[in-house]
Amino acid sequence: MNDFESILNFLRYETNSKTDKEMCVKLNIPYGTLDTWKARKSIPTKKLYEFSKILGVNIDTIINGNINTKGDENIIVQGKDNAINFQKNSKYNDKFQEFLALYEKYGNEALLDQFINKLENLKKIIEE
Repeated sequence: MNDFESILNFLRYETNSKTDKEMCVKLNIPYGTLDTWKARKSIPTKKLYEFSKILGVNIDTIINGNINTKGDENIIVQGKDNAINFQKNSKYNDKFQEFLALYEKYGNEALLDQFINKLENLKKIIEE
């Protein structure tokens, strides 16, 4: 994606905004600032980072496009310590957080392998 208009379209979509003014309010930026960015065809990286925090999405997703493959129910795992960032409107957020907390406290590699195997078996059954 990485072009200015695509980034703006992504921000409008993620803020569920019908107008640029509505998007500016949700992203806490003056409308005149957006006009300046439009003239330059560029948004400062620092602002993109702030938007990623406001929207709860990865900055790479803003810059490169929405990488969701199944609506808004995905997670992004990245970084050295694998931090997990959820889409704000994910219906699985609470359940997944509960799973992660339990796994962190009681889980181990063998349990995770079993869980992955069960999900892979379910995938095979469904896709056949």
